[in-house]
Amino acid sequence: MAGTAGIFLILSALAWHPVPERLATGLVVGAAAAIWLQSQIFVWDFGPLDGRGINWADWSPHMWLERAACVSVFGATLWLCWRPKSALLLMRCLFLLGGLSLATAFATSPGRPVRADSRENMDAILQFHPASNVVVILLDSIQSDVFEAVASEYPDEVEFLDGFTFYRNTMSAYPTTRPNEPHILTGQAYRNERPFHDYQHDAYQTFHLKTAYEALGYEARLLGTSAPGAVLVTDVLEHFSFSDVAHWRQFIDFGLFRAAPTAAKHKVYNDGDWLVAFWGRKNYPPDHYGRDVRFLELFEKQATVEPTRAKGRFTMFWFLLSHPPPRVDEQLLYNAKLSGTSGCIRQTRGALRLVRRMLAKLEHLGVRDAAEIVVMSDHGTLTVQPLAASGQTSDVPWNARSSALALLLNKKPFARGALRTNEAPLINSDLACLLGLKSAHLDEEGFRAATNGLRRLRSYYFYQWKHENWRDNGMPPMEEYVVDGHVYDGDAWRQTGRHHVRTR
Repeated sequence: MAGTAGIFLILSALAWHPVPERLATGLVVGAAAAIWLQSQIFVWDFGPLDGRGINWADWSPHMWLERAACVSVFGATLWLCWRPKSALLLMRCLFLLGGLSLATAFATSPGRPVRADSRENMDAILQFHPASNVVVILLDSIQSDVFEAVASEYPDEVEFLDGFTFYRNTMSAYPTTRPNEPHILTGQAYRNERPFHDYQHDAYQTFHLKTAYEALGYEARLLGTSAPGAVLVTDVLEHFSFSDVAHWRQFIDFGLFRAAPTAAKHKVYNDGDWLVAFWGRKNYPPDHYGRDVRFLELFEKQATVEPTRAKGRFTMFWFLLSHPPPRVDEQLLYNAKLSGTSGCIRQTRGALRLVRRMLAKLEHLGVRDAAEIVVMSDHGTLTVQPLAASGQTSDVPWNARSSALALLLNKKPFARGALRTNEAPLINSDLACLLGLKSAHLDEEGFRAATNGLRRLRSYYFYQWKHENWRDNGMPPMEEYVVDGHVYDGDAWRQTGRHHVRTR
């Protein structure tokens, strides 16, 4: 609206000078037509805009197409503006196109979901039981052998894990978050045998970590997941007026990115450090990285111990700070130059710093010692080759093996001593069993065998993930592997020959 008012004033000032006025009108109308064309027709799929770099050189043909279209549009509008009737018709058409675009966007937009979480639920995220707490901190995509490398190279940075056991032989069942999340929370696997939404609904109805604790008389909270009953990090920050970058800044960034020609989009996107949002984020990292750091500071400031009639409190925190690409260093500062294994190690150190500060707060509150605490991941990376691998397996892709290396650390109540290592063959969906919960829907027999030193066959379902798969009601075709031995040992992996293809 401000831009429209400015253009109106300029054209009004030129009204008594026909040639400059027509030239200015042609340029304004041309710009409007070019922006509409860019934002509505030349809409390319750049993949997930999550901070990973975009190779803009690959988009050179699109840039030349846009330049040719832009030159043609400006030439046509300048020519038409010397013909008042044609210019008026063109401007009316542009207004009509703009109105149709807005109407179409309004009609097709899903809208902002209405969440039923109350103020009490928001407050409860930062409240702990005086005597009995179960705390799960999930660091998305932390790779277990990368954690091991950090522990070896920077032992002082893991000293805070007093009383913890590192389950070194833990694996995930899938290479990405979408199926791992319900698998961890419900213990039930997905194999493309039915629509994914149906699987999620039924799995959470039969067993859900949150409702299992509530049935035991606990207060249970989930933060940062898409599971039923979970609270978003953004909602908590807004509730406590500890908000992330203002929504209007993000709105302008996304609008500019869509309307800008491809040759200029990198200036708006800036590898995730968006142009307008950058002005308001202060020293915080951008996007989900900054949200997690802000939540950490809120946690340190607001977490309390509150008396309750409940038997205890169960809280699960799911953080995206550690998710590739590496953009946050060991000081929790944004660094767009991080890459490869070294960048992953530095980002892992940053994620562990977040855990260290949270546990220090629990220590300050006097609840850390009596609490059961789990630090884990949903899967390893798809980008860092296994660091501690042994054996030779030519028919198993290295990224399948690396993405299976899930982190699992556990401290039982009142446990003390230096970080210990346990080689039991676990799956991260054993979380409920590890916490002592019982259900016919959990693999209690497999967990019992693993913790008693017995043989356990573990399945892994590998697939080629694309960002658009988030919208599918299923998963890409899965290739099933079996691990008979240590997950680090390539010779323990074998193909089963089973392929799980989505049913229509």
